[in-house]
This record gives sequence, structure tokens and C-alpha cells, in this order.
Amino acid sequence: MALLEVDSLTKHFAAITAVDDATFEVRDGEILGLAGPNGAGKTVTFNCITGQLQPDAGTVTFRGEDITTYPPDATARAGIGRTFQEVRVYGDLTVRENLQFAAQDKGIGRMVASIVSGTAATEVEAGLAEQADGMLETVELDHLADEPASSLSYGQKKILSFAAALLTHPEPDLIMLDEPMAGVNPTMINRLAEFVRTFRERGKTFLLVEHNMRLMTDLCDRMVVLDAGTPIASGPPEEIQENERVVEAYFGP
Repeated sequence: MALLEVDSLTKHFAAITAVDDATFEVRDGEILGLAGPNGAGKTVTFNCITGQLQPDAGTVTFRGEDITTYPPDATARAGIGRTFQEVRVYGDLTVRENLQFAAQDKGIGRMVASIVSGTAATEVEAGLAEQADGMLETVELDHLADEPASSLSYGQKKILSFAAALLTHPEPDLIMLDEPMAGVNPTMINRLAEFVRTFRERGKTFLLVEHNMRLMTDLCDRMVVLDAGTPIASGPPEEIQENERVVEAYFGP
């Protein structure tokens, strides 16, 4: 069953068409890879799905709900979490505090209620700390829980961003990862890949952009390949590797 449906998505920047009539779906419980050479429109597609950009045409449907015009906060509330190419952590907060903030209900009603009721606020904080500590143990950062996030290595910050996306309130069903392994050493790449598999086994669905084709082949159930913003191939990784249009898009005729 399709969790996310992208239908005829199109995005222009002046005379440049970054995404051109893109149609694909993400099925519930799978790891789908969105691949393509530099400039293929992968991140623009991500941004149109999550509301950072508004498409010029087409629709985005999540769990049967049209979210095409949703801003990023509404997309997150609908159940989509994401990471970005650049690492986004709060360096002055501890590792645990970063995850507590991610898991926090940021609705104004909850915030007012917590301020009014000291007991409720304490219980909420305890619950957030428990969530954060459980996640830190799973992603093997628990030994760094009280360290400032700024002190982490680049790879550890990538893992922290991944964990924060998973803890986004409300709990997301779809996690969108934009080049989560870029610039990360092989050991960290393997760890991140295992964490993706672990959370897929726990019921999460992933949409992944990554240039490491070997990793995509090993990790993804299916792949969609974009070229100049248009899907040119879709299917199991082993089929994608043999697809002549894909080879031509990456290496030329």
C-alpha cells in the first residue's frame, strides 16, 4: 500500500525546470531510494514534498491526505520527519537535550498547559528524557548524552540528526533522509545503514537520497532514478544497475 504518492510533481526556477512531471510512490514499510546524478532534482523533490518549496504543478498525498500546499510544520504534524544535507543540531544543547527538544510537543496548547501546571511540566520533562535516553542507547550515543552537541564528530552529528528526525513529535511514519551518509567515514556509514534497517523493522518507512550507489543497492528495497527532474527508471536495485538509461544518465552515452 502506498504511504506517500507523488503525482506529476513539477517545480520551475525561472527558465529552469528542476522537477519535471515526477510521479512515484513510497510503499508502507519499505526503504525507497531516490537516486540520480548531480542536479537531477532529488533535493528539490524532497523540499516540495515537505513544504520547504511549493510545487508549480502536481500533488503530494500522504496517507490519503493531500498535503501539497502544507508548510513544513504541518507536514511534520502529518507524520513526516526528515533530515537535511547540512547537519542541523543545536550545538549549545547537550546531545540528550537535542533529542528532548525534537520529541517535545511544540503546539501552543501543550506549552501553555505545561507552564500553568508545574506537576504536568515535570512529568512531561521526565517522559521526554526517557524517550531521548532510549533513542540514544539505540543509536549508540548514550555515552555522549551529557556532552554539548557541538563536541560531536561530523558522523556523530549525522547520527544525532537521524535520531532527532525519528523522535519528531508527533512520531513520524515516514522518514526522509537527504544524503545522510555524505562526508561520513565507512564505519559511520555502516552504522547508519544498520540503524535504518533497525527502525524499518520497527515499522518505519524511509525515503532516502544518497549518491553512494553501492550503499543504495544494499540498503533499498526499490529505487527511483531521476534525470533532469524526471523519473527514468523504477524498480529493484539489481534492475536499476542494469538499466541503460540509468547508466547513460550517470556516465553519458
